[in-house]
Amino acid sequence: MLCAVVGFGISVPIPDHNFYAWCTAVEVFVMACALALNTAASRPIVALSLSLCAFHYLGYKFNGYPLDSPYHFLVKITEHAELIACALFSKPIRKCLKNA
Repeated sequence: MLCAVVGFGISVPIPDHNFYAWCTAVEVFVMACALALNTAASRPIVALSLSLCAFHYLGYKFNGYPLDSPYHFLVKITEHAELIACALFSKPIRKCLKNA
């Protein structure tokens, strides 16, 4: 379920009007769901979502719209890290790591 929420947060279309505010709202939703689901990946997802909120604020404050802005790179890396955290903390992967 948490993977679906993270995937939703990454793929949901964000309107251009109040772009950074919408992005932050989606991340707050992801954090709330992660805390409510209370899985092994919840804490890393919350930490990464907090990072994304900070990046969205910095993108707003320092104009992250230009294509060469570090905002785009940081957000993509952190969103991919969320997906990787979901995979690494899944039950099948954790069982494999425990048995190794």
